[in-house]
Amino acid sequence: MNNLAVGDQPLVSVLMITYNHEKYIAQAIESIVGQKTGFRFELVIGEDCSKDGTRNICERYAAAYPDVVRLLPTPHNFGMMPNLCRTMPACRGRYIAVCEGDDYWTEDLKLQTQIDLMESNPDVNLCFHVCREWSEADQAFRETRMFGRTQYGFRDFAGRGCFIHTCSILFRNLPEITGRFTEWTYSLSGGDYLIYLLCTQNGHKALAINKVMAVYRLHPGGSWTSLTNWRRTQLIENDLVIYHQNLRLNGREKSLLNFQLKRVILGYLNYYFSVKGPGKLKRGVIFLFNRIYFIFGPGRLSSFLALAVYPIIRKKATIAEGIKKELA
Repeated sequence: MNNLAVGDQPLVSVLMITYNHEKYIAQAIESIVGQKTGFRFELVIGEDCSKDGTRNICERYAAAYPDVVRLLPTPHNFGMMPNLCRTMPACRGRYIAVCEGDDYWTEDLKLQTQIDLMESNPDVNLCFHVCREWSEADQAFRETRMFGRTQYGFRDFAGRGCFIHTCSILFRNLPEITGRFTEWTYSLSGGDYLIYLLCTQNGHKALAINKVMAVYRLHPGGSWTSLTNWRRTQLIENDLVIYHQNLRLNGREKSLLNFQLKRVILGYLNYYFSVKGPGKLKRGVIFLFNRIYFIFGPGRLSSFLALAVYPIIRKKATIAEGIKKELA
């Protein structure tokens, strides 16, 4: 129940960016406007000039739920990160939840559950929960795994990357978090990982809820799932450079974040061997690298290893890419 007066400041803003989500957007919006809460919330939709019927559907819901839905249309396409950066400042709530236009929530007490947790833990900036993954290719749900702990921090996100789903998060609308989403983020592959890092910097913790309350959809048109492995590797590499250049990381946090270079190195190794090397050699090298890397864990030793190996592997993969293009 969204029971505060229309003019009151919302406690939660649900941030939704959407582009060409005609098949999914109605289900996403319905799952949000149907939330049962004891506080006021809003849904802020950054519609990025879709080529299909997404905007028309959003306009219908904005007209049907004027006290909840705020539509931010645009006359031209911004792109994912610029669209996120224009939508985030429009969120007026003390907290921000996220649901992109191709995902949806399955629990009508999701927002209330997360707010109750955050209000009772004022030193925590982020909470998240378990999601189910729907694969359109398989037309089936994938296995759902619960979290092994209830508390996570910067080290976990630096080491494991994006191990949570964007449609599960709720975080505090603080200048040191949302205020960082400016022009320097435009070249990032996405904004979710940046949120996790900003929320857990300087010793802040994130809390997990072991309950399924949303569905993350895997489909060919997804911003990440539609990419080749080569392109994903390049984007991860680019993201890490941008983070190191623009985030205010201390020495320990820089070393921890360098653990993500493992994904870049493995991406380039896989590509190199797909062009140049036999299967057994590929498996042996990757197994050995993984074994050593995980023995070190996130920190100075793994950072040193990654920084030493990365330029060599990158050069070999780039040469292999050039050969492949010449032969094509």
